[in-house]
Amino acid sequence: LDALQIRPILSESMVVIGPARGNRRFQLQHRNGMRIKDIAKIPLIMPSLPHNNRRLLEQAATQHGVQLQIMLEVDSVGLTKAMVARGLGYSVITYAAVHDEVARRRIRAYPIERPPLISMLAIATLRDMQLSPCARAMIQTLRTTVERLVSEKKWPNALMIEKGAAA
Repeated sequence: LDALQIRPILSESMVVIGPARGNRRFQLQHRNGMRIKDIAKIPLIMPSLPHNNRRLLEQAATQHGVQLQIMLEVDSVGLTKAMVARGLGYSVITYAAVHDEVARRRIRAYPIERPPLISMLAIATLRDMQLSPCARAMIQTLRTTVERLVSEKKWPNALMIEKGAAA
């Protein structure tokens, strides 16, 4: 990792997703948020390691001494959302990835409050390599596009990270 220069751009909260027409008692109990010990009690559909979503969840589970119930490993976000919508399990994902399904009431999203799981979007480049003008322009275009999406509320629950911040 010393060979990389990592430029964080954005952070966003992860959520637990479940079927829209699931267990009413579960929905009422967790509508204000879930804790890692609550997540450990539900059947999960998660990507395989080393996917970032899985890594974040596994780290939180280890830190809090709980064992996760990974029922299925699915590396497709679209397939995961379809399986959750059909009531085959729950998943942990960024809200931006399920915003449309939540709005259409296909999936229900529950905030994660203790500990919050935060996903980071960053640009990584080789530290000792000078970026070409094309690469610098692409990075600026990416940053500008992300800033616009966040400011226009098209990337829900996301927060821009200051340009000067470093990882």
